[in-house]
Amino acid sequence: MIPAARSHPPRRMATASSKGYSARGARSIRMLAPYPFRRCFFHHVRRLDDSRRNPVHPVRDDDMGLPGVACRLAALPPGPRLRPAEEVAVDYEAILYDVSERVATITLNRPERMNAFSGPLLEEWEHALRRSAEDDGVRAVIVTGAGRAFSAGADLQATGADDRVLMADKNAGERRNSLRYTVHRVPQAVQYLDKPYIAAVNGAAVGAGMDMASMADIRIASDQARFGMSYVNVGLVPGDGGAWLLPRLVGVQQALELIWSGELFNAAKALEIGYVTKVVPHDTLMDEARAYALRLADGPPVAIQLAKRLVYRALNQTFQEALETAQAAMTIV
Repeated sequence: MIPAARSHPPRRMATASSKGYSARGARSIRMLAPYPFRRCFFHHVRRLDDSRRNPVHPVRDDDMGLPGVACRLAALPPGPRLRPAEEVAVDYEAILYDVSERVATITLNRPERMNAFSGPLLEEWEHALRRSAEDDGVRAVIVTGAGRAFSAGADLQATGADDRVLMADKNAGERRNSLRYTVHRVPQAVQYLDKPYIAAVNGAAVGAGMDMASMADIRIASDQARFGMSYVNVGLVPGDGGAWLLPRLVGVQQALELIWSGELFNAAKALEIGYVTKVVPHDTLMDEARAYALRLADGPPVAIQLAKRLVYRALNQTFQEALETAQAAMTIV
């Protein structure tokens, strides 16, 4: 994902009553409290030392674009932290969440619907991302899907209140809010994740499912994976950041061809156009993804996280601005 780092994320997660999500899913998740913050030298942001609060995730600075963790590493007192993930009791129903050897794995777990989006799935996915961001025991994050799909994106045939995340039959304002308060909560959480984020694409990643895969820093694909920007096939436009992400990954011309055609393409083509890093046999996908994540988890966490920030920030900077940002980062590592 190419973080924007421009705005404060929502201060709370939507509840079952406020957004129509499943009470079953919302009730099982411990809501994380909003965080206070103040700026420190290098114009970074650090949290107030208030033990009554549990911050949701690191905060970015709009000017330097360096992660909030930098201040704590510059001999400033750290704010309160979440307990390690294995000590936090959270019951997920639409995803699986596991932390082992400093690698968190998020598995979208609606295989009977090809991991199509639902309110609870998106809510839990967002929560798991913010939890991973805040947990010092996690140094890399993998996302994958259960069954034969990574994600089929929005479930356009859904009729239940829990499953309908795109209100295509509503007015413009309601359609916009249905994206803002459901699907877009996941990319908003991804853009605040400094840690390496790896998509292990196990099967079909279609429509918004492909957009979600595009948000990862690295994509490793099974040889059974299929991809498609299928929005135009149902009269829609890329609705989850794909029009912004895809040109940055494969170039404008290739991105437009994929978006306009709406055709499915296989893992071999994804590798050819540079959309995925590697293609591996299906049975070895998670082993390969985990081995990659473990290499990063064993590396220097500050340097790895700052390097990610520098790379993404540089895409929207002049060369001189990138040099100045690198100068600031080099005083921290």
